Amino acid sequence: YLITLKKCEQLADKRGMSKASFGAGIIHRMNGEYNKALEYYFKSMKIDESIGDTVGIAHTYTSIGIVYSITGLFDKALNYYSKSLEVALKSGDKKEIALCKINLGCTYIDLSLFDTAEINLKEALRLFSEIGHKNGVKEVYSSLSMMYEKKGDFENSLKFHKLYSDLKDELLSESSANQILEMTAKYDSEKKIIENKSLTQKNKIQALTISNSRYMIIGLAVFVLLIVGFGYLIFKKNKFKAQQLNMQFE
Repeated sequence: YLITLKKCEQLADKRGMSKASFGAGIIHRMNGEYNKALEYYFKSMKIDESIGDTVGIAHTYTSIGIVYSITGLFDKALNYYSKSLEVALKSGDKKEIALCKINLGCTYIDLSLFDTAEINLKEALRLFSEIGHKNGVKEVYSSLSMMYEKKGDFENSLKFHKLYSDLKDELLSESSANQILEMTAKYDSEKKIIENKSLTQKNKIQALTISNSRYMIIGLAVFVLLIVGFGYLIFKKNKFKAQQLNMQFE
């Protein structure tokens, strides 16, 4: 990412600079280097703001919010999640709005503001359900279960945990089925490739056999012609000798 960032800076490619900075921020966040992560996220954010890349801005706001959530700075996290939501609402992207809502909901859980958390999480659930985003629905179920547990509502906590577990199993089954389909498709594809190679080889052999047969026929014809020609020469020679003998007798 840093090599890419340097190259993009040389080319004055602002979009490339933003993406490389964002990627570097993700790596630092994964390594637990939160100050460095924020440094690169803010760099990416400023570039996106300067070029008006709304999608990039929303993603960067969310990532900054995640770092603040991890480090326990929940007020700052809420501020950036709210900024991200504002951008997502303008774009009308339901998936982005739902992601912002689940982030806000989880932060409100950390602040023990359960009613506000519930409103945001259920809004995220509605949006994910509308667009058929099962992974998103699964994550909301998990967050709702955690929220109700902290709230002391164990009945609803168990209810959403069961929904989470059932959907997780369903997605795992779908993933396994898709993997089997991919493997089958790959096997069929490889089988066809092998069959095509085999057919091509067979055609080449047949072509060589036909070609060899032609050469054999031509060779045989030439051989026969040589024998006939040689026989004719012997016949002419014998005839000439016979004529000479007759002349000598005469």
